[in-house]
Amino acid sequence: MTERPERPLPLRSAIAAWKRRLLPRRDRGSAEVFRAFETAFGDGSRSRPVSFRRGVLLVEVESAAHFHELRNFARRASVERLNRAIGSPLVTEVSFRLASPPSPAGMPH
Repeated sequence: MTERPERPLPLRSAIAAWKRRLLPRRDRGSAEVFRAFETAFGDGSRSRPVSFRRGVLLVEVESAAHFHELRNFARRASVERLNRAIGSPLVTEVSFRLASPPSPAGMPH
């Protein structure tokens, strides 16, 4: 008697299984932290996540005033807000940097 082939997996399940096998753990954490950033701070935020490594989220901030406020007064609250949005303590620290100003039209970077 011949064996029946396995039923095909739904595409979503196949991709999720592939990601679990091939992507490093920190990359999956990065995606989760970046989504949590959007949830916690909104799309209209004057800042954006840049990288996430070893529990440290690097956030780029558009204005010097906002950078100063976040770095000096909201760092701890940002960590708590992100971890609450994630549902686990993935973020141990948030580091901020000032974004480079956009170059004038027609000028190379």
